Amino acid sequence: MSSLLDEYNAVRNDCGVYILDDEAVLAISGIDRLSWLQGMMSNDVRLLERSTTRVLEACILNNTGHLLSDITLFNLNEDEAAKLLDLSNFSAILMMLPQQNVDKITKLLDRYIIMEDVEIRDVTTQLFHISIQGRSAFPDAGLISFPLNRLGSGGFDVFSREELESTKYGISISQETLELLRIEAGQPKYGVDMDERTIPIEANLESTHISLNKGCYVGQEIVARINSRGHTNRGLYGIVVESGEFSVGDELIPDESKSGESVHKDAGRITSLAKKSPVMAGKTIGLATIRHEFASPGFPLRSKSSGAQCTVHTLPFYSTTK
Repeated sequence: MSSLLDEYNAVRNDCGVYILDDEAVLAISGIDRLSWLQGMMSNDVRLLERSTTRVLEACILNNTGHLLSDITLFNLNEDEAAKLLDLSNFSAILMMLPQQNVDKITKLLDRYIIMEDVEIRDVTTQLFHISIQGRSAFPDAGLISFPLNRLGSGGFDVFSREELESTKYGISISQETLELLRIEAGQPKYGVDMDERTIPIEANLESTHISLNKGCYVGQEIVARINSRGHTNRGLYGIVVESGEFSVGDELIPDESKSGESVHKDAGRITSLAKKSPVMAGKTIGLATIRHEFASPGFPLRSKSSGAQCTVHTLPFYSTTK
C-alpha cells in the first residue's frame, strides 16, 4: 500500500490516477447544442467550435449571479461520440458537474429547451471516467482523453465505455492525498469552498470559468457589475497554520497581538484544511473566504473560538509555473 507521500510525489514528479466517482456526466447532443449552451453558460461556448478547444470550464448561475454549479464541457468529435454514446454521424458535448448538483441542473436545463434541437441524457453510469494527473501524465493514444490540469501539475481526464485498469496509468491516489493536492493547487470544491451563496468571482473562477465579452447569459449582468466595481467584499485565499489547531468552519478574526486590528472584526471562515503540506515545510494549510481588507499575504489571523493562529497566503500554493 502506498503512503500519502508516495502518492503526493507521484503527482508532483511523475503521475497518479484516480476515479471521478463524485462527478456526474451529462451528454448533450443535437444540432443546436452549442448555440443553446451559449445562453446558459458563463464562458464562451463558441470556443468549442474550434478544433483546438477540447475542454471548457464554466459556471451555471441564477439570476442574481450566484453559483448553481461549476461545470466542465468536453467536446466530442463524431468518432468519439459514436464510441461513447452510440451516436452516428453526430458530435456531442459531455458536461461534467458535481454529483450533488445533477438533479437541479438537469431540471434547469430541461426547462430552457423550447424549440431547440437539443437532447440531454445522464450517462454517469454508462461511462468510466478517470483523471491522470502529474508532470509525466500522458494517456494512451487509443483513449478518449482531454487535457485538464486539476491538481497543479498538469494532466488529462479520460472517458471510456468499459472499465479501465486505472493503475496501468499511474499510482492510485487516495482521497486524503487528493485533498492535499487540491488545496495546494488552490482549486475550490463545490459544497465545500463554494455553494449557492457564492458569486463565482469570490471563488477565483473569473479567469477560468467566465467570459466578460461573450454577451448575455443568466446572471451576466451581476457578474459584469461586480467586475466593473473592481472586487467583491470577500474572496478565496490560502491560509498557513502557525500555531494551534483549526477546524473547517472556524470563524477568523484579526490576530490583534500582531496586526493591531480590532478583535471584533469578522475576517472570514475556514472552508478546507490539509495537514503536512510539502511545499509549505510540512505545515497545515487551508482555503478560507477572507474579507479583502485582511487578505494581504502574511496578514495574521486567528480562530475566534480556539485562538489558533494562521497567516494569509496567495493562491495557488503550488503550480507548475510557480
